[in-house]
Amino acid sequence: MFHCNFKYTKLPITLPEFYKECIVTWTLLNEDIPSSSSEIANQVIWNNQFICIESKSIYNSRLIDLGIVRIGDLSDTRGEFKSNMEPLYSTLSPVEHFLIFSLFNAFAEEWRKMLKTNKNSISSKTHDLIQTDFNLRIEGKKVDFQNLKSKSLYDSFVSKISNIPTAQKKYNEAFSTHTSQLGMQLGKDISTALQNNIGY
Repeated sequence: MFHCNFKYTKLPITLPEFYKECIVTWTLLNEDIPSSSSEIANQVIWNNQFICIESKSIYNSRLIDLGIVRIGDLSDTRGEFKSNMEPLYSTLSPVEHFLIFSLFNAFAEEWRKMLKTNKNSISSKTHDLIQTDFNLRIEGKKVDFQNLKSKSLYDSFVSKISNIPTAQKKYNEAFSTHTSQLGMQLGKDISTALQNNIGY
């Protein structure tokens, strides 16, 4: 499940508070917003916050058993839609065909454009899912669990849930935008005064 790019509010289930807190914390820390064709191809389809039907993410164990896990698993080596070809075509029920079609339509328009533009390389960019290989994306960087330190994880989490003190916010609003301009103007005034006194 923790390979999925999920968001609790979009999951089609209700969980006990402890598990809900675990999932909410994970998604808060794991900033996975794919932008390249490789990242899109390797997105796990199931429980994905960006692939929703009727505002809820989808999960289907039968399609997973058939090897459809990531977006790239929907395409063959030429970038053609696998569900329209054998052996997958006759394996799927009409309901499953419709679900795959609905999933494809649920992809963001930018994703569909990128997949279409790079369709010949999607299959080669799709990596096998290694169940024991977990990563977190912290501040846009992919961090392997083996190299993750509890302090950096804690700092990242705290920075997301903490608020700037009101006094600090007011100070920033009052002075930070003018500080650099004030310093530059002061520097110009001093320079002008020196030049006038020295006779330049």
